[in-house]
Amino acid sequence: MKTKVEMPIEKKRKFLKIAREVPCTNGIKPERFIKIMKTNTGIVDSLTKYGLDKQGMELRNPLIVAFGDSVTAGQFESLYPIKELIKFIEKGESIEEPINIRDLNKVYHEQFRMMLAKKYEATSVSVINSGIGGDSMTGMKERVYRDVINHDPDLVIINGTLNWTEQHGTLEDFQAKLENIIQAIKKNCESDIICLTPNAISNLIPDELLKKRVDIVRDVAQKKQVSLVDVYKLWSAFTTNRGELEECLANEINHPTAVGHKVYALALMQLF
Repeated sequence: MKTKVEMPIEKKRKFLKIAREVPCTNGIKPERFIKIMKTNTGIVDSLTKYGLDKQGMELRNPLIVAFGDSVTAGQFESLYPIKELIKFIEKGESIEEPINIRDLNKVYHEQFRMMLAKKYEATSVSVINSGIGGDSMTGMKERVYRDVINHDPDLVIINGTLNWTEQHGTLEDFQAKLENIIQAIKKNCESDIICLTPNAISNLIPDELLKKRVDIVRDVAQKKQVSLVDVYKLWSAFTTNRGELEECLANEINHPTAVGHKVYALALMQLF
């Protein structure tokens, strides 16, 4: 299915301009991944000067794992009336049918992959989508080995800040789980890591602690010396009125439109 929700044209232009002009990283670049992108040519050892890998095999194409929630999974507008969907969410009821449109051509990491391919024309680059709708740092901590480490990626993007309630724990629990995810990846992979702050959300489902979790992501990235791409900063520069955000979100709650996903991708490209 393809997403059909569009932002108003003037807001679209404003948002993309902000994404291109407002710095939003912590200055820590994914140097190992950049080197791989520069040196991998996607051809056999006998035709390139860069040789074989540590196991004596041909160099594989660079691999990214995008690790997160429904935004990473590529979910856009709801297939249910918005009020009905909110009732499902608030009650925690399960639904057998798909809830949202999933558009994998517009999801931010696919747009990012294509931007990388344009910049580094000599190599292919692959992305594994390890986003699961409704997941939080709690679930991500439990599945980090299966969904990230087992793939031995060259780059991991962590984007799991939106879904957190008192049922998941305190802000300290949120921070501890994010740190545990980063530590597990660092211990078991040579991968570079990028922490993403999330997009903003509307007033339809209030989350008064979101900004505090955003600050935790910023602090943890600096503490752990991994790359930060502060997408939330771009949304804050775009608009501070959460009441106006409904028309900028595909599901009117927390899923960016295709333009919002492009903002994610442009923000990621600031590291390159």
